[in-house]
Amino acid sequence: MEFRAVVQGHKLVYSTIQQSLRARYFAGLKDGVLIKETLVKDSCPKSHQQIKAIFGLIIAKVLQEFEDRGWDSSTILNIELPTGIPISKELLKEFFYVVCPIYNDEGKKITLSKASIEQAMKFIDETRNWSAIQWRIYIPDPDPNWRTKHCKVKT
Repeated sequence: MEFRAVVQGHKLVYSTIQQSLRARYFAGLKDGVLIKETLVKDSCPKSHQQIKAIFGLIIAKVLQEFEDRGWDSSTILNIELPTGIPISKELLKEFFYVVCPIYNDEGKKITLSKASIEQAMKFIDETRNWSAIQWRIYIPDPDPNWRTKHCKVKT
């Protein structure tokens, strides 16, 4: 069972719903039952719209620049002769996952949808840097204030 709380005044403060669920859970246990409680710092969840906006911004900008410059897949394959094959959204997305991989806490590769906000923003920074250094494509920061924002949790 998992319960979420906010730290206020060095104490855990649960929302009304979380308090109710937690009380109901404990009420269903017999005295003497051994329980393990683990506390971990949680991060804000990403919404599907955030992921779409992040990837939409990067991929749309890079694809537009490639088209404007007349570049094809030979650019990302780093070969001299043009292939005549345009870069698709899917190919570019897979390319970024290869050159800027995201790993979970166990060291396994994950996609943006499974990444924490911190991992996602590191990925964004790395793809923006790659694009700027390798292709001279500037991608604006999707949210320059993300590092100072905090989750808004109702208590």
